[in-house]
Amino acid sequence: MKTISARELRENLDQIVGRVRSGEVIRVTYRSKPAFILQPEFLSASIVQGSQEAMKQFLNESIKLSNSKSQSLFDPNENVKTLYHAMLDSDVKYKDPSGD
Repeated sequence: MKTISARELRENLDQIVGRVRSGEVIRVTYRSKPAFILQPEFLSASIVQGSQEAMKQFLNESIKLSNSKSQSLFDPNENVKTLYHAMLDSDVKYKDPSGD
């Protein structure tokens, strides 16, 4: 993903709009910090659709768990951030292939 500054965006708006329309995704920084991402409209629609599907799946799994009598694997005394990182650490697809 190409990164540009807000100043570069202001100075070259026509060219950057053209690049984004042609499918390029561009991150814009403001005062050296990431501010937002420009992406084509067709990508936005697919991301929203994917997010909706993921939310439906999450809700369905949550309903199944709430209807079951089994004990939760999560410690109710842990905060969400700790539980999230524990989930990532235990899932093989998020492991660093270099072993670090």
